Amino acid sequence: MIKVGDDAEMLDTVLRTRNPHLHVKAFTAFILHHSAFIVTLTPAVLRNPSIILKPEPLYFPQIMDDRSLETTTATPNGSDLLDPYEKLVSVDILGSQVQVPEKNRLLRCFQYLSINTISYGDFCWNGECTNCQIWYHSADQTEENDRPTLSCRAEVIEGMVITKLSQFIKLEGINK
Repeated sequence: MIKVGDDAEMLDTVLRTRNPHLHVKAFTAFILHHSAFIVTLTPAVLRNPSIILKPEPLYFPQIMDDRSLETTTATPNGSDLLDPYEKLVSVDILGSQVQVPEKNRLLRCFQYLSINTISYGDFCWNGECTNCQIWYHSADQTEENDRPTLSCRAEVIEGMVITKLSQFIKLEGINK
C-alpha cells in the first residue's frame, strides 16, 4: 500500500494507463476530498491497470463510512444535508441537552442545530483543517476521559457529552 503523495509518479503511470486523460492531480484531489482514504496498489493492479482502484477506509474509532458516495433517500424532514435517520438522539453540548439526528456526523448535527453559523463557518468538511475539533466522553465517564475527535468524521452517539468545542464552532443558543 502507498499513501497518495508517497509515490505520485507510479500512481500517475497507473492512472494514465487506465485513462490517459486522468492525471494524479485529479485523483489526488479526490483522495484529499475524502482524506480518510488510502489507495492500494498491488502487483496485480500494476500489471493490469484495468482493475478498478478502490479506496479503502483507514481505521478510525467512532468514524462513519463515507456515505456521501452513495445514493441516499430523503430524511424525515426532507433535508438533503443529513443522512437518513429515524429518530433524534440526546447529546449534551457544553451542559445543554439537545436532540440531534441519529446516524449523522457531528458536524452535520451541529448544522442541524445552527444552520447559519455552521453552513457559513470555516470548515473543509473532510478532516483537513481541524477547525471542527471537539472533546467528548460517553455519558458514563467523566471529563478526565475526554477524547478529541473531528466532528466532520465522527458519528453522533446517543448520550455523548461534548465538553469543549473548537473556537470555530459557533452554535446559536449554546456558545453564541
